[in-house]
Amino acid sequence: MDDLISRKAVIEENVDKVRVSSAEIVVHGTKENPYYEIEYFDLSDNEIHIGFSSYKLDVVFGYLEKYFDIVNEENKSTEALVYQTPTTVMLICPYCDHENDYEYDDFCSDNGAPPDWDYTKIECKECHRIFQIQGQDWQ
Repeated sequence: MDDLISRKAVIEENVDKVRVSSAEIVVHGTKENPYYEIEYFDLSDNEIHIGFSSYKLDVVFGYLEKYFDIVNEENKSTEALVYQTPTTVMLICPYCDHENDYEYDDFCSDNGAPPDWDYTKIECKECHRIFQIQGQDWQ
């Protein structure tokens, strides 16, 4: 009976279409006198309903087109955002290829925030030559 009321509300009050994730026409009755209804999953209450019925198939197809908004919830997607806290800064010496590792917080204390690092001069821990930072690769 609730489906009959909701159907009348849609028809008489000209309210928005019923948002559903699926809607199928099902048949009841006999071969000689089939009765067609729409079985649908209503997204507003997350329940399956059966309603919008008629003995005429073309009328039920009309209901389906006019009163239902079929939303494919399965195809919605989002991108995963992974927040990382930097722990290490590694600078490869251009003279001796030594990997100079620094704790991120210590490096920031000594050299400022990452946007300030370009052109900062660093002494290699291995060969003690001076080189400067030009660019960053965040991994």
